[in-house]
Amino acid sequence: RQMCIRDSDYNIIRYNRFYNTTASGLRLYDKGWSTSNHNHVYSNTFYQCGYNNYTTVEGAIRIIRGTGNAIKNNIFYRNYNNNTIGYLSTTREEQKVESNWEEECNPLFINPLVGNPFNQSTPDLRLQHNSPCIDSGGYLTYITSPSGSGTSFIVDDANYFTDGWGIVEGDIIQLEGATQRARIIKVDYTTNTLIVDRKLEWTKGQKLSLAYDGPKPDIGAFEYHTSCIH
Repeated sequence: RQMCIRDSDYNIIRYNRFYNTTASGLRLYDKGWSTSNHNHVYSNTFYQCGYNNYTTVEGAIRIIRGTGNAIKNNIFYRNYNNNTIGYLSTTREEQKVESNWEEECNPLFINPLVGNPFNQSTPDLRLQHNSPCIDSGGYLTYITSPSGSGTSFIVDDANYFTDGWGIVEGDIIQLEGATQRARIIKVDYTTNTLIVDRKLEWTKGQKLSLAYDGPKPDIGAFEYHTSCIH
């Protein structure tokens, strides 16, 4: 199956496993009267995507005409012809593509079921303890407010996060170089302001991400936990 985002902006696509798809795992596209811009695609795993009955390449992600889409901390592995992101009427330079695993070498999944891409079994795409994707990801954005402390600060791009929109609890975030975490209780997307449930201290330019284990975020759909026995 394929996930399609059509004529829609500012969506968050994260923590998904796209595998054994005949077309691209994710397609951002339009129907000619609108575009799909500024979507945030991060912390996903794309494995053996882009195969179809005619063995033509689709790529793990296909972007048609959209711009400003942030694609970060995703694993791309064994997709057809090693193709990661395909572009039509747009370019890589018009997107924000950072900190992805786009290497041919093995990211070391627990059980990838390597072989026939049309295998209907479910692979275990969590990371082994010695995976090169552990602690190799990038942070999502950074603080633009003057250095200080409190429960409210401005970031460069708040569209990576959600306060739950009144449906679920908000995201838990963590600052670069800190172990303390805080839950987002409100996001002002117009001003890029985050309001959290506890007091934090920060410096201007300090990076932040969703909560992570270790010194840096991991790449892929699963954050490796040292308490897990693989």
